[in-house]
Amino acid sequence: MEVWPPRPTSPWRTNFADALPLNGLTMPCSAKSAAEPGADWGTLIALEIDGQVVIGVCDQPAHKRRYWATRAGGAFWADDGSSAPRPMRTSTHATLSLARSYRPPPKWVPDEATRSFATALARATKPEPHVNHPALQVAFGGYEIAVFFIGGPWDIAAPALIVEEAGGRFTDLAGHSRLTSGHAVFSNGLIHDDVLALASAWSLE
Repeated sequence: MEVWPPRPTSPWRTNFADALPLNGLTMPCSAKSAAEPGADWGTLIALEIDGQVVIGVCDQPAHKRRYWATRAGGAFWADDGSSAPRPMRTSTHATLSLARSYRPPPKWVPDEATRSFATALARATKPEPHVNHPALQVAFGGYEIAVFFIGGPWDIAAPALIVEEAGGRFTDLAGHSRLTSGHAVFSNGLIHDDVLALASAWSLE
């Protein structure tokens, strides 16, 4: 995974790039997993200018599919060879107890506070199986909520913009629009504050 230029030396323009196995989400890339037959890989690319992500792209070569968004330009997806990009839109469900949710598997839940929150979120919502990148599922309207507990800006920047341009919302668990917190909440926007209120009980900063 890579951030270029390094964030501290370029306050105006930052390029984020990451390649990852989609069944691992934030796990680092490895030559071994890249070479495994049937590995489900994706590439995340984003451009940030003056502290704001303005372009986000997610490529899924194994599925011959691309997702992308531009700031104030909407979010779209297309299959390889398709001539017509299709818009992405989040769902309109506004009730937390009916919300379809994603939480990471236990190895990506780093401490007791996040474990407690993850358990509370599962009890308060309707957890769904992992079938695609969770943030893209939110942008597609397949989930209402997806949370990450471990991740760098290269993991978060592109899907955050795609979710926002699809009509949803992105923050960290403290409610800030930060890429560097190491955690993220992606939602359809309508139940985002309910999720943050649930997280506040554990002071997740």
